[in-house]
Amino acid sequence: MTFVKAFYNNSLSLIFTTILFFNFSYASDATLSFGVASSGQIEISYDFQTDVAGFEFDILGADVTGFSGGDAVTSGEFTLNSGSSTVLGFSLSGNVIPAGQGVLGIVSYENITSP
Repeated sequence: MTFVKAFYNNSLSLIFTTILFFNFSYASDATLSFGVASSGQIEISYDFQTDVAGFEFDILGADVTGFSGGDAVTSGEFTLNSGSSTVLGFSLSGNVIPAGQGVLGIVSYENITSP
């Protein structure tokens, strides 16, 4: 499990509290970070040392309204869900996001609050 805390523009504070990556076992070498941001959206970038078949993370400090795009979509047949703070992606068909770096996806959010 990896914990990442990041601050954006001195006013937007989003905390990844639970980042769980698995490929039938937990990957110990996975890093997420914030990429390009715009009003209500922010890229989630990744650096994976092994192939990843699924991911889950929570964001505190904003209401998550969606997750789309990035390698989670282009890797094929990933099921993506987002709730008020949780983003979940996995493949039931055995597809993986290959080891390497890229944009995992774009989180849409609203109602920024203090975590």
